[in-house]
Amino acid sequence: MYRAFQRILAVMILLFLVSSAAMGSIEIKGIEIQLPHEERMEKGRLALSSIPSPAEVYINDIYEGMTPLGKDVLPGSYEVKMIRKNHGIVVHDIYVDPGKIIKRVFSLPSRRSSFFTGFVLPLVAIAVGAMAALVFTK
Repeated sequence: MYRAFQRILAVMILLFLVSSAAMGSIEIKGIEIQLPHEERMEKGRLALSSIPSPAEVYINDIYEGMTPLGKDVLPGSYEVKMIRKNHGIVVHDIYVDPGKIIKRVFSLPSRRSSFFTGFVLPLVAIAVGAMAALVFTK
């Protein structure tokens, strides 16, 4: 009796798998149950790069890798953030359409001072201040 039950159960499972895969519905003892239809959405693609490169890329605050970066995503709006040491953080909202490639180049501002603004300009200011002090103290 137990073996007959096992065989019937195995056949029912097999029929369930075959019928649901082939027809999108399940039929058990003459009752048909429709399975929900899953529609496949066409993805879009983000093609991201930065100047300078490489930079860390975060999409919706999740680390995705370093630039240059290509990523397939579902259609919709995304917050893209790029970060690089000694450079500013740049954030953009990007909308991705289905089947489209969205190319973006992020320009990251430098936080480092150049030789002129960090060294030469302060020396000139000190020299001018010293000369002004000499002129006005006489």
